[in-house]
Amino acid sequence: MIYILCIIVGLLIAGVPLCILLRRRVSINEEIRQLNSEEENKYQKLLIQKESIERELLSAQSQYNCTVKLAEEAAEALAKASMDKAIAGVESSMEKLSQKYQEIEDDYETEYHKLMEDLVQDMNKTMEIKRRQVEELEAERAKLAASIEASINARVREKEIKEQLDFYCLQVDPIDLSDIETLEKVKSRLNKPRILSMLIWQTYYQKPMTQLCNDILGTTTVTGIYKITNQTTDQVYIGQARDMAARWKEHAKCGLDIDRPAGNKLYQAMMEDGLQNFSWELLEKCSAAELNEKERKYIELYKSAEFGYNSNKGVSK
Repeated sequence: MIYILCIIVGLLIAGVPLCILLRRRVSINEEIRQLNSEEENKYQKLLIQKESIERELLSAQSQYNCTVKLAEEAAEALAKASMDKAIAGVESSMEKLSQKYQEIEDDYETEYHKLMEDLVQDMNKTMEIKRRQVEELEAERAKLAASIEASINARVREKEIKEQLDFYCLQVDPIDLSDIETLEKVKSRLNKPRILSMLIWQTYYQKPMTQLCNDILGTTTVTGIYKITNQTTDQVYIGQARDMAARWKEHAKCGLDIDRPAGNKLYQAMMEDGLQNFSWELLEKCSAAELNEKERKYIELYKSAEFGYNSNKGVSK
């Protein structure tokens, strides 16, 4: 009993703290509930915040997607604009290059045609030069052939003249030659010897000279080139004349010391060797315009400036 009482008392004694503990437990549970409620509220708030954030994220994602799309569209538009601009620039460059190419092609065509024209002109000039050279060579060949022919003819004539001196030289009677020699001796003592020279010309030489001119030249006026040869020394004189007969008579008179120019080799030889020892020859008839050229040719042919009576090689060109 006592034991039971003890137990009861003990339980009573122990019940006080138990109640306290129970109340504490209730309080703790309340606190826990409150805490759970607060945590729930916080959790709910967090859920709400999460949902808000998710909505914001969705909105931000949507805005981002829109922005990206706009950016892509803008980039595409910009790229297209840049591409269009680039294409326009390329097309402009191509057009400029095309214009430049056309200008270059036009310049090329112009230069080509000009070059061809110049080439044709140069070729024509060259051909003209070559043609003239050929003509000059042909003329030189013809001159050479003529010179050779003239040389041959000259040889033939020289032989002919030697064989026919009576035809080509003045024919004076030997008795007259004796009289002429006597008169020449007298003339050297006269103050005016020209008078006696004219008498000798008119008396002994004029008629034979006229006959010689008629025999060789005929009775018409002859224009051309002639040769006078000293048959004693074979030295020659080449001359030109528009009226050859008149010119030969002038030579004959000068050879008799009538108005003789000082220093003339031909007339000095005529006075020393006698007029009758000179032959007279027509080399070539020609026009007055050809006289200088022909005279130069025959002076060169007979070397009469070096070894004859010509004082020069003819009239210069």
